[in-house]
Amino acid sequence: GFYCADPRPFQVVYQRRKSIPPAKKLLYVGRYLEIKGLRELWAAFAELSDEFPEWELHCVGTGDLWEERMMHPKIFHHGFKQPHELAPFLEDAACFVMPSKKEPWGVVLHEMAIAGLPLLASDSVGASSHFLVEEENGFYLNAANLSDRLRKMLFMPDADKETMSERSHQLGMSHGPRDW
Repeated sequence: GFYCADPRPFQVVYQRRKSIPPAKKLLYVGRYLEIKGLRELWAAFAELSDEFPEWELHCVGTGDLWEERMMHPKIFHHGFKQPHELAPFLEDAACFVMPSKKEPWGVVLHEMAIAGLPLLASDSVGASSHFLVEEENGFYLNAANLSDRLRKMLFMPDADKETMSERSHQLGMSHGPRDW
């Protein structure tokens, strides 16, 4: 409970997600820094893209690695977005990915849980201990199993992702500004 998300905008996204079919889209929102595990995410996604050609990876953020970002036909770099500009990226995303190598908390994971996204997150993300339950609303990942965990999510039927979405929202709503 180190930090807390403002649930209001993400509850709106959660409600919208119920009427929008999920796209074959993975989402990363965060800074472009080495410690965030982005190079590993890009490489793992690129490795799987021939096997899953309909899937895309959308990355929102900027930082030291911006000039070194992987250019790939299925990886989209959207740059920095203000919080009020994030909704269109969240509404049809199939999953949120947070492969950080070190992340003391990571309020964005809380925000994505409230929004009802299934989660793929490193166990190095402090917030994952509160908002990610293995097999219930997502999967833990690390550099060694990143490709396998991505593949598992990409293979998963939409109905299972929908169940994970509901569980993410429940977990996200279990901690709020009053508790904090």
